[in-house]
Amino acid sequence: MKKLLASFGWILLLLPLISVAGTKTILNTLQTAVLNEETRQVSEFRGITSSGSFDVFVNMGQTETLRIEGNAEDIEKVETKIEKGNLIIRYKGNSSGWGISIRNKIKIYITAKSLNHLAVSGSGDMEVSGPIRSEKLNAAVSGSGSISLNIIASNFNAAVSGSGEIKASGRAKSTSIAISGSGEFEGRDLKTDNANVKVSGSGEASVHADETLNASVSGSGEISYSGNARVNQSKSGSGSISKE
Repeated sequence: MKKLLASFGWILLLLPLISVAGTKTILNTLQTAVLNEETRQVSEFRGITSSGSFDVFVNMGQTETLRIEGNAEDIEKVETKIEKGNLIIRYKGNSSGWGISIRNKIKIYITAKSLNHLAVSGSGDMEVSGPIRSEKLNAAVSGSGSISLNIIASNFNAAVSGSGEIKASGRAKSTSIAISGSGEFEGRDLKTDNANVKVSGSGEASVHADETLNASVSGSGEISYSGNARVNQSKSGSGSISKE
């Protein structure tokens, strides 16, 4: 009987602690579930560089705007600034975001007038709606992130290092693709006259070319192509170059 009373006493002592812990858990859950928005002033940028794990959504328009969506504490950790015409998005004091704890995936919504440079480093994703009209456009992914875009350009350059991906559609007079690592370039829906494609490692690239295609593979990578281009190819390793 004494043991039973002692056990009951311990339970009574622990109840307030359990209640406090439970309340804290509920509050943390509610804070995580609540999404906030913050609008920041931006102007005169022609490029976007995102470093970290952000989901970035870009619309082409007549104005330049930036809106961040996420938990209030997480939003405070995000730095946005313009450097030499480039809109930079990263975590404060830590450009890669390594070791920074966030409650929810941060989403960033951008409106841009014109663009000539896009870059993603880390595990973030960038999606561009509406065609980007540019004389020369560069897109680069390093890490496991991705860029998806539609373009109308004279010259388009794309580079992927790591396991990331670039998916492009639209029209370009000339296209240059460089893949290193296990990354991928998806360009079946990008109509181009002249293409230069280089894959090193185990990466993959798919392109459409109508006049000339210079294709090079070193390692176990793959290049697949469509169109009626004259093809100049070189291979070293177990990789492949083939027409779809």
